[in-house]
Amino acid sequence: MKVLAIIAHPEYGGTETHVLSLARMFRRHKIHMGLATYGGPFVHVVRQQGVSIHNLSKSGGFASPVHQISQIVKQHGYTVIHAHDIESFRMLPHLCKRLPQVPRLMTVHGIDYSRNELRQAAMAANMVIAVSPAVRQRIVQSCRSAKKVKLIPNGIDTNRFSPSTDSATYRRALGLPVKSHICLYAGRFQSDKWHVARKVIIASERIAKRHKNFVAVLIGFGAYRSRLSRLAKQVNRRLGRAVVHVLPPTTRIQDYYRAADLVVGTGRVALEAMSCGKPVIAAGISGYEGIVDPKSWRKAVTHQFGDHAASNTTTVLRLSNDIHKLLVDRQHARSSGNFGRKMVVRQFSLWQAAKETIQTYNTASRHSPR
Repeated sequence: MKVLAIIAHPEYGGTETHVLSLARMFRRHKIHMGLATYGGPFVHVVRQQGVSIHNLSKSGGFASPVHQISQIVKQHGYTVIHAHDIESFRMLPHLCKRLPQVPRLMTVHGIDYSRNELRQAAMAANMVIAVSPAVRQRIVQSCRSAKKVKLIPNGIDTNRFSPSTDSATYRRALGLPVKSHICLYAGRFQSDKWHVARKVIIASERIAKRHKNFVAVLIGFGAYRSRLSRLAKQVNRRLGRAVVHVLPPTTRIQDYYRAADLVVGTGRVALEAMSCGKPVIAAGISGYEGIVDPKSWRKAVTHQFGDHAASNTTTVLRLSNDIHKLLVDRQHARSSGNFGRKMVVRQFSLWQAAKETIQTYNTASRHSPR
């Protein structure tokens, strides 16, 4: 089996990390994955992991990329097409006509698609994968059919993202203060998510006034990073010390998780941090779930940790209260981290996600015309 994934402009985000993780796991099953793309900042990371890159060009209008993908599939012998973003979703009806015999799948990673877009793409796909219950519900409502919709949550490599009791070593390697209480935020600094990072910075100023050795580290990619950096400088100036650090994206994010005392994040970030045994405060595009523990677990999972739905709005007050709570109640922080690790291993392993994805490919292949 050879799978051609399509991501128009790969950035440092959950979708891209998800696809790359699957590519690594597929290799163990003798399944090759290639990536068709117009290019983006994450492409070199994908290439370094041995994934074949097929560059697309938009010259010649919209039909041109569809023609290019058709040629790539034929020339390289791809047996499955897997779309992962809105631009590739829009290609599926055209690919259905050009390559009716090649199974077409789409994974919906978020909720920011119109029902009409989802309906048209799903009609052209053999199978549709949803990464959360909230996304699955939206797809079913849009398509009015549950038959071809499969729920496969994000898969986390629990060996790659594993706990460590030696946070000091990671702090030294990353240039972070060894004896500080470190709060980490990771996520896109784009228009849909940057407001969460902004509130983390403002909350950090409040926390730093109560905890003199508190440090906040924010890591992400996006157009709003410069704006967040300016805000961080203003906060540090008012506090008279370097409390908030805004950093560019990294391929060593697991080391930052291990260096942190707690993590604020959503979606895949929340799962990766929990896999590393860290207490997590879930806050995403849709809103706020708060500290992830046995009481909040079911709802947090259903809502993709605040990304696809939410129990509350994200406020500076809620963030600062929960950060403070985890800093002063170390037993709660430890138990939340241990609980998160156990649940990720049990429910979100990469092995299980890859197995179910391969099964879905096989199902789609059986229903494709020959």
